[in-house]
Amino acid sequence: MVCAGQMGPYFTKKFNIYGLDDVEYWHCLHCGLVMSKTHKVMGKKSWNVLNKKYHQSYQGTENDPNDPRWILRLNEQAEVIADLKTLGLITNAEPWVDYGCGDGKLSDLLLANYGIEVSKYDKNKHGSDYLSKVSLLKGKYGLVISTSVFEHISNADELGFINKLVSESGVLAVHTFVGDMIQPDPNWFYLLPTHCTFFTNKSMQMLFDIWEYQVSLYHVNSRLWFWFKNDVEKIEETIRNANNREKKKPHYHFKRGFVDYWK
Repeated sequence: MVCAGQMGPYFTKKFNIYGLDDVEYWHCLHCGLVMSKTHKVMGKKSWNVLNKKYHQSYQGTENDPNDPRWILRLNEQAEVIADLKTLGLITNAEPWVDYGCGDGKLSDLLLANYGIEVSKYDKNKHGSDYLSKVSLLKGKYGLVISTSVFEHISNADELGFINKLVSESGVLAVHTFVGDMIQPDPNWFYLLPTHCTFFTNKSMQMLFDIWEYQVSLYHVNSRLWFWFKNDVEKIEETIRNANNREKKKPHYHFKRGFVDYWK
């Protein structure tokens, strides 16, 4: 998925929901990445049915029992994206897209609260306000947003496809769980029926390097990373100044590399 390290058995969880029984998780001995072998070998039809059943349980509502901070976090993410646009670190000279947007709440918040237009794409959603996969523009987006998506992907090609949407001067925004180590605990809260890939700081840094990003920002309350390819000095200076603003303004963690905030 990320590196060529050896994958081996790690632990098993019994779900007994949405057609899932025992799910077998493997991990990389080199970078610590954890993947569900069960999801990896699942047929496309079964995977699509599982996704549909699970996401229909909360999408279209204001509540996700498995993620009580969902709406609050989306509002914080919209605020931070708008702030970075105001700071000039993300521009709308090129179109923006929310990849794997679900029912499009983040894009709707950005438009309603900040007047920012973001195209929507989700492989499980269709409609006049959603892009189709064939209409996505490789290398043309100034911002590609990917929130609660990476943990649903077990295919390296699909993960790479998201990155290839980012333009040469564009930014990738990522929200997913990242920790120093994924514990072999079948009771871990993040082991949801459709979550199949779990990143460590090391595996995320490797992905960051493979995709040739240079610097990243992290905003804690929104749980959102921003990956940049260029203008390292400009970004560093801008964030240093931004972090000296009044406390109610967003503050950021900066690093040349991947911000490994969660240890």
